[in-house]
Amino acid sequence: FTIGRDDESTYLDDYLAVTPRLDWAITDVFTARVYWQTRYDTLSGVSNATIEDLGPGNYVNSGFTNLVGAAVSLSLLDSRANPTRGFSAGLGGEVAGGVLGADFNYYKITAEAAGWYPLYGKLVGSLRARAGTMIPYGSTSQVPLWARFYAGGTIAYPVRGYARRRVGPLSGSDDPLGGQSVVVASAQLQYPIFGPLWVVGFVDAGNVELSSWTMRPRNIQTGVGTGLRAVTPIGPVQLDV
Repeated sequence: FTIGRDDESTYLDDYLAVTPRLDWAITDVFTARVYWQTRYDTLSGVSNATIEDLGPGNYVNSGFTNLVGAAVSLSLLDSRANPTRGFSAGLGGEVAGGVLGADFNYYKITAEAAGWYPLYGKLVGSLRARAGTMIPYGSTSQVPLWARFYAGGTIAYPVRGYARRRVGPLSGSDDPLGGQSVVVASAQLQYPIFGPLWVVGFVDAGNVELSSWTMRPRNIQTGVGTGLRAVTPIGPVQLDV
């Protein structure tokens, strides 16, 4: 049970949510999750330019959402904190509205995959990709701002080199609009330099699109950098430039 406030550059979202969830460790490497969520959101602080860019009749500032979701994940990694070999994957889906009632109707599908492999000596390479789409139906023309995909920074859909949510479409007031499709990917090299300390180099790329089932290569944004990693007694620590 959550009462919260999200203070983002595009909006201020006050919400109340109830989310019963069941997690099942089917095996040591295969897990599943099912959940229900009922929530009410109220937006404020949305600029007129953002409302205009969403299109006539597409902006809503409040409403109830009822959804059911399920997800499965597979993890075949040698270490969860600092993997150097193995593979992981996940697939999830949600259905909002419809026979569940409430104010918004949409489907959501997400998928992700990642792999690590020793390339030469202690040099390790990794590839990661994550994608998702939302499909509104019925009386819903667009998914509301608070439920959309956002990319950039180190959030759920990271593209390092960009600030939080700054990858994808921006409004006339320079605020992230989010979208109904997202794809992000990363290629990384890592090498141990001393004790628990690793140096990494990476390329991240991705984008968010306003429409469902859409990805335009010309809109992809890319970040390149380097960083340090350390596995400490309290968990992994990272620094990227």
